[in-house]
Amino acid sequence: METQIEEESIADDTGEGTPVCIMCFQRVDPLVHYCANCGEATASWTPYLPFINIRWQVSFWGRAWKQVWSRDISVPGRLLRLIMVIWLPFTIH
Repeated sequence: METQIEEESIADDTGEGTPVCIMCFQRVDPLVHYCANCGEATASWTPYLPFINIRWQVSFWGRAWKQVWSRDISVPGRLLRLIMVIWLPFTIH
């Protein structure tokens, strides 16, 4: 009886856990690309999927643009983000 309980607990520990959002730590469906709670991308490959990554691109570039004007970021960091926002969209084909 004890060995059966131990085997069951070992089997539960070795299985994959429930996926959570990296931003708000809410549970997410593994087949969904974005968190229903905060909108953050939930899969590591989401930014690379055409048409699905549009939402990720908008949030990424929007955050970069806000950080250009943020006093919490160093001046070199803000200049780097400004260059990224201005230059990189033109280099994407």
